[in-house]
Amino acid sequence: MSRSKAWWDTFFLDMASHISNASLDPSTKCGAVIVDDQKRIVSMGYNGFPKGVEDSPERLANRPIKYSMIVHAETNSLLFAQRPLTGCILYTVPFMTCSRCAALAIQCGIKRCVAPTDKHERWQAEFDLAKQMYQEAGVALDIVEYAHDLARYTRNETAPSNDEGVGKNHSVGGRILQSSHVCALRLLEVCKGIGRCLSLRR
Repeated sequence: MSRSKAWWDTFFLDMASHISNASLDPSTKCGAVIVDDQKRIVSMGYNGFPKGVEDSPERLANRPIKYSMIVHAETNSLLFAQRPLTGCILYTVPFMTCSRCAALAIQCGIKRCVAPTDKHERWQAEFDLAKQMYQEAGVALDIVEYAHDLARYTRNETAPSNDEGVGKNHSVGGRILQSSHVCALRLLEVCKGIGRCLSLRR
């Protein structure tokens, strides 16, 4: 039985979502996964400071300083690949690439970018410019339906909770964590999938 394009898009967006949890950014946690034309994982990354640079709470809480120092998830995934990326697909969570990352993705030969949304008040101008760049460069940008929770990635927005615990958020060390059993089961499925994909590369 062959899986649909939509199934694979959801699978790799789930993986990017899982990767984003490694970010220490108290405001927005981003994840990126790069896949080749055989659906093999090539690289992944999350947003954070450069290797060896102190990611102190004071720096992370200072937005101007953080923006000047942080490496975006997409950039980290492109750098970590250390191989040609021509024809690969870039998956990003919780939203599409900014114009700066779009430029790097285009230069690296990425042929398609997939994200859950191209809407965010703070970054809309960046997204619009990135979309224009992709269009001119012939890179496909697919905004797909994806059951993600933006509040899980952005600290300034809170997710609705209920008495059953599904969707409830807890802040631990400045990080937003979901205590949903459904979320845990889905994460387990993603981890199993990662293991299967990595085993194919051996």
